[in-house]
Amino acid sequence: MKASPNILGGGYASLILFLWASVAVDYQNGIHCTIVSIGDRKLELNRIILRVVFLVLGFMAAFRGMDITNDTAAYYRTYQKIAYSGFAGETRMEIGYVALNVFLTHIFQDTLVGFHVLLFITSVFSYWALEQWIERHAITYGICIIAFYFLSNQSYMSAIRQSVAVGFILWGLMAMEDLKGRKRYVVYTLLIVFATLFHKTAVVALIFPFLTKRKYTRNTTWLLMLITLVATLTNIVSSVISILGLGTGYVTTEIGNAVNVGVVSLLYLALLLLRLFCDNTSYITDEGATDIEHTVYGDSFYTYCIALSLAVTVMSLRAAGMSRLNMYLQLVGLPYVSNVMRRIKDQRVAFIVKVVFGMAIWCYSVIALIYRPEWQHIWPYHFYWE
Repeated sequence: MKASPNILGGGYASLILFLWASVAVDYQNGIHCTIVSIGDRKLELNRIILRVVFLVLGFMAAFRGMDITNDTAAYYRTYQKIAYSGFAGETRMEIGYVALNVFLTHIFQDTLVGFHVLLFITSVFSYWALEQWIERHAITYGICIIAFYFLSNQSYMSAIRQSVAVGFILWGLMAMEDLKGRKRYVVYTLLIVFATLFHKTAVVALIFPFLTKRKYTRNTTWLLMLITLVATLTNIVSSVISILGLGTGYVTTEIGNAVNVGVVSLLYLALLLLRLFCDNTSYITDEGATDIEHTVYGDSFYTYCIALSLAVTVMSLRAAGMSRLNMYLQLVGLPYVSNVMRRIKDQRVAFIVKVVFGMAIWCYSVIALIYRPEWQHIWPYHFYWE
């Protein structure tokens, strides 16, 4: 039995208010609000909030009802088929995901319990990876939390196999920072291989190490625009769709996902324009960049991510399956959203940018969650036991 809409609405509203509060903490205290010391380790308030938010989101993803998100019921039917037929029960999905299903069906006789253990494992893995990526690379966290929750969380919950692939990619990128020499590339490549065992499109992540070695310039923008135009007007996009296996099963994109991609793309377009025309001026400062200078992923890397994301968005107008590639680019580039806003030097400009960003996200969230819940199927939310 589902919980009543009033109770669910109140719980969801509380979560939304908590998310907005995290942004307020970011703006009020910046990155130096230390409240807990454990030995030599200091925990900042916004870092604690980041971890709590992702803990809550992971919990909601793991124990959601069958009608929450667009694909949950379909994944459950797949799990049931595999429970009865083993590997022969599913031939369309990647071997890594099917093997995980087979393993769990041998442990849990109740398919409903086994399926939610599957959701728990995949949610912990993918949400933990994204939380660590943001914690490492964002100067502040509040904007990242809001942008992810309202613009990407539904897709992250719904696309179980691809979210696991994203997790492997993010762990691989972080391993490249921690390791030295050839070992870093060997480990990264190995993790990408694991990612492709859950979603074959993860092979595109092999491009990320090359992006760390090339500087992004305005000429790069013109080159990407030319490549995008040629690819869109020819059969190149169709060939990519065929190679990556994004055929007819992916071409039918729900309107909610399409709107999500569109809103994120507009946000990234604004960031790209800000990066290209305002960098090295009085509008953008390097203050705060030193807080993440240990990383090999600088401004050029993130600019490549958002520019490629925009290119993929345009190509997806020709073939909707291309939009699947955007999850990798947009989530890897997510820390740059807060980093650019944090580094706007003129406080009046910074205030206007943040207000416009906040109002745009708020308007979209009201439309998507309240007036058009059928877009994402996460409102009203309920757990599987309700």
